[in-house]
Amino acid sequence: MPASAVVDLAKDPRTARHHRKDDLPLRCAGPSPERSSDPPASGRVFSCSWPRVLVVLAPPLSRTSSPKNHRVLAKMRVGVWEYFCSGASHIGEADKTIQREGMAMLLALVSDLREIPVDIEVLWDPSLGQFSRDDVTVHETQPDTFDNQMSNVVSQSDRVIVIAPESDSILLNMHTSVAALSEAWCGLNAKTIALCSDKLATYQTLSRSRVPTVPTTPLDADASVEIWPCVIKPQFGAGCDDTFVVRSQNELSALNRSVQMHPFIVQPFINGRSRSVAGVGTDGQWQILPCVDQAIAGNQSLSYEGGTLDLTSEAEGDSRITDLFHACVNAIEAANGWLGIDFIEEPNGAMHVVDINPRLTTSYVAYQAACRQNLAASLLGISQSLTWRPGRYSFSKNGGVTRTRN
Repeated sequence: MPASAVVDLAKDPRTARHHRKDDLPLRCAGPSPERSSDPPASGRVFSCSWPRVLVVLAPPLSRTSSPKNHRVLAKMRVGVWEYFCSGASHIGEADKTIQREGMAMLLALVSDLREIPVDIEVLWDPSLGQFSRDDVTVHETQPDTFDNQMSNVVSQSDRVIVIAPESDSILLNMHTSVAALSEAWCGLNAKTIALCSDKLATYQTLSRSRVPTVPTTPLDADASVEIWPCVIKPQFGAGCDDTFVVRSQNELSALNRSVQMHPFIVQPFINGRSRSVAGVGTDGQWQILPCVDQAIAGNQSLSYEGGTLDLTSEAEGDSRITDLFHACVNAIEAANGWLGIDFIEEPNGAMHVVDINPRLTTSYVAYQAACRQNLAASLLGISQSLTWRPGRYSFSKNGGVTRTRN
């Protein structure tokens, strides 16, 4: 192994940390440990499931751990991009909001990756200005150069993380492009992405597995709706894009005239808290994160504005939410990557799944602020116990996070 491949974290200020006495040893999901010829006396050596990586660590990847005797040998190379910030397509004014949301997730993820540390390759649209992170290799791309740049990054990467919406098959197409070049994809497989990209198919799959979910039917332009109020949304959409609360047949008729009706679905409007829960999976083993209350604005046309991660209490997580999460991942056969589940909790405690997001979700910015460990390490397949800083973390869809202690 070349000397240049060894990084001494004690000499690298990007990775300075202070670990707590109660930190548990880092465990790597992968093959049996391989001993290096000269490991630190106080460290442990783990070989991981990706190529060319040997990690020598004693405590987990805490943001506050001591750099003493920590080393990363033969650093992993990670390719990462966010679809609307990558130059993959021309972005119109209508997509600027989701572009800002995507940029917030990208910057949070890259910040975590830099702390591991790994070699990071980013695809970036130069019209957004200079990429604002040091120690990152930036590949400036435009629609006519994206495919070539993407191919180069993927072919040189041990892992590839793509942030993209599932709408219009964008995420699925990204998976297909990466999978054609390598096995570096870090996330859910094509079958699960395709299923969760179709809200009607997701409902049908969950229903067959008796997972409580909001009844969902196709919206026929000539058919009448029997339950009011109801929610109208694209069958292949993401977030709250083109999502409406409709209270009468007259409102529905007016909506039909004003909105270009690609395939839509209809769901009954359920009064309750809009919530979400996320998880990180490695080979079918899921670490479930705390629940988030979503901020959904609008009276008729709905919009996602962010949410709140409330960790002011040290109480254990709600076992009903844990059971709901496991029921969903079993039904859709999800094994690896980041998964977000949106659900409604009624005042009586009943819960109904609304959507399953087969991708990194905006709540990552709040989880990153609250987590004592490094979430990107979990996403890359390193198994670690996640612990959380108490507080109330309010976040906007543009990535701003405010923490209050009570």
